[in-house]
Amino acid sequence: MKYTIAPLFCRPWTLNGITPRLIESHYENDYGSALNRLNEIAEELAALDPAKTSAHAVSRLKRDEAATLNSTLLHELYFASLGGDGRMVPEEMSAAIGRDFGCVAQWRDEFIALAGALAGSSGWVLLTYVPRDARLINHIAADHNYSIAGGIPILALDMYEHAYHLDFAANATAYIAAFMRNIDWDAVQARYGNATKVEPPPKLVQKQWPDLPSMTVEEVRAMIEAGQPIQINRYAAEALQHQGTGHHGRCHLA
Repeated sequence: MKYTIAPLFCRPWTLNGITPRLIESHYENDYGSALNRLNEIAEELAALDPAKTSAHAVSRLKRDEAATLNSTLLHELYFASLGGDGRMVPEEMSAAIGRDFGCVAQWRDEFIALAGALAGSSGWVLLTYVPRDARLINHIAADHNYSIAGGIPILALDMYEHAYHLDFAANATAYIAAFMRNIDWDAVQARYGNATKVEPPPKLVQKQWPDLPSMTVEEVRAMIEAGQPIQINRYAAEALQHQGTGHHGRCHLA
């Protein structure tokens, strides 16, 4: 697959406290380099024969591919997160943040704290929507990895030094504040709307045990603490015997 560079989403000359020089350098040198490396890896993978290549070599290339693809995707999201008035959060986005963080101010404090923890280090701070739980969560993605499986990032802050050193030197705090002033919340809200349309993974339905009473972890724990673990096994055993599984009533539920 041939990857193509994405147009720069934000207009660098409109940003408040961030110079066009910084954005253009970041876009051309760091994002561009990641994209070029991704295409090199894609060519290497297409050319090799897995049957004649060591498993270690294939594994190394696939790890590099994942990290470099994440780098390109997160850079694209980072540039698409800039260009607005970070103070004005649209109503729908404000309501979603309020639902999951209490209020916009609490979300902001947590997001900034995560970014501050990466000052002088490396990584990303992401606001991600998780379809399984239908909620937003702030988190760190270190070294272009360790993101949330199944999550959809809708806002990204790059905390690698290349993202701010030309304008801010080692003053990561000032860079974080500048980023927060320039968030394009309309774009974030549009991505949130798209993310909420993604169906969560289907829930497990065990049709072979239609009459088995459902129990929460708390209910199971309470029964064990009350000295009733045999009762749990009896319910499961009855269901197994009803289905003719041949387990002869021996079933253990954790």
